[in-house]
Amino acid sequence: MSEQLHYDIGGPPIPAEALRTFATAALEATGVPSVDAEATAESLVHADLRGVHSHGIRLLGGYVPALEEGRLNPTPAIREVEDGPGHTVFDADRALGQISAHLAMRRAIEIAGRRGVGTTAVRNGGHFGAAAYWALMAADAGCVGHCTSNMAGAVMLAFGGRAGASGNNPLAWAFPRREARPVVLDMACGVAALGKIQVSGRGGRRLPAGLAADGQGRPTRDATQVRYVLPAAGPKGYGLALVHDIMSGLLSGGQATVQKPEFGPGLPYHGTHFFLVMDIDAIMPLQAFSEAMDAQAAVVADLQPADGFQRVYMPGEIEWEAYARQLTDGVRFPTGVLDDLTPLARRLDLPAPWHNA
Repeated sequence: MSEQLHYDIGGPPIPAEALRTFATAALEATGVPSVDAEATAESLVHADLRGVHSHGIRLLGGYVPALEEGRLNPTPAIREVEDGPGHTVFDADRALGQISAHLAMRRAIEIAGRRGVGTTAVRNGGHFGAAAYWALMAADAGCVGHCTSNMAGAVMLAFGGRAGASGNNPLAWAFPRREARPVVLDMACGVAALGKIQVSGRGGRRLPAGLAADGQGRPTRDATQVRYVLPAAGPKGYGLALVHDIMSGLLSGGQATVQKPEFGPGLPYHGTHFFLVMDIDAIMPLQAFSEAMDAQAAVVADLQPADGFQRVYMPGEIEWEAYARQLTDGVRFPTGVLDDLTPLARRLDLPAPWHNA
């Protein structure tokens, strides 16, 4: 079994509601309206509950300064710039990515309800957090959901090159089940999400080999030297990243990552997103589909596990187990992952729930 990224879950459990309260208050302090702050906080805490800490409340460390500096707009005027029979494009006016993503996915679901398939895209937005959250909106509505995104900053090393040709673009798919939570695949096209690399490399911990490269495109295991993520499975992950770069960057009327300005402290996000929804009832009865999903999952669960594994999972099941456990027992974070939020909490005069846990 190959070496894996490791999260050292050493912190005390923190109630999810305390995390939502903190995240909401931090966003409200920058002028974000309460309803938008609550919606964004919910998506961040949802990621933490699923154990995806790279896309949880730690992202406030970037969002809040961007809002304070005007790189993100706390009160955007999101508008439709294109509208056709099965597709709508939004200009997000530098909104928090979660706000424009919620609007766009909701519209895609509405279009699919009328036409069987609906697509939407967003340009000029922010980072939308964990892609799974938006795909799951569609699954909860009895649909197949898909989304992808690109941002400024070509952080995935081009296969065969020494520089980046795309972002570490995410892709998520979600499918409803009848007797269990949806099957959801949420993955970056690189070996791992850059945020996960950053979290895993805290405290000087060496990264697994074959994960990242430095600014000259050379392999590195030092998290402080990471400039690029390596594509998953070489040319396959590289190809997936470029295809999803096209879907989000070009179909939105925006740009491919490699055409955007570099991203860094004090610079805009230049985010573009793409959402696709298929109404299952337009293809086959939803009940029949959901029952077929349950039957497939049962067969997979009965497969004999390999050495070192306890069972075989459908995509997303491990995260749903973490979600159920942490919703009851509280969220446990990797050691030090919330340290960067402590000065933020102090500056905003907000109690930090991780100090009281």
